[in-house]
Amino acid sequence: LAVIPERAANLSKVVGALLPQCDTLYVNLINFDTTPICLNCSKIIINHFRRAGSEIRFFDYSSCAEDTYYFTVDDDILYPEDYTSKMISTMKDFDNCSVLCVHGSVVDRSQEKNYYLNGREVFHFKERLDEHRRVMLPGVGTSCFYRGKIQIDLNRFFENNMSDVFVGCFMAEKNFPLFIVK
Repeated sequence: LAVIPERAANLSKVVGALLPQCDTLYVNLINFDTTPICLNCSKIIINHFRRAGSEIRFFDYSSCAEDTYYFTVDDDILYPEDYTSKMISTMKDFDNCSVLCVHGSVVDRSQEKNYYLNGREVFHFKERLDEHRRVMLPGVGTSCFYRGKIQIDLNRFFENNMSDVFVGCFMAEKNFPLFIVK
């Protein structure tokens, strides 16, 4: 979980929803002078950064055990109480060889420029899906990875705030599919 001060108002709700669903919650505070009281818990590992982009969600990725499900979560979504159990169950259906998310997009690959802005079909978690949908770019803030099969290298993120694109490209290189969960 990466948090910026401008979105800290809901932090206690987000943490309250996620904490019962995880063994460890990594919280990356960006440009905070103090640590919010709601993060005072032995299950929470806090990292402080003065500047960071969306890729900071992966800061602790390589320190996790290989048999770990790693979730990257947004600081402005109130996750349901069965979020991680449903994502893990679905991940097992895919033999842990996919990245799952609840929002993402498909881009028109025939475009040479502005592909991210034009000709892009976006799927958002607020819209119901009747079946899992394969996408090209995950909404990384709602993603689940299985560390034993998917190794994310933070050094590959050479441009800030492009984690959706970098993860999409990395997964395509490795031939791992990305799905939005119904």
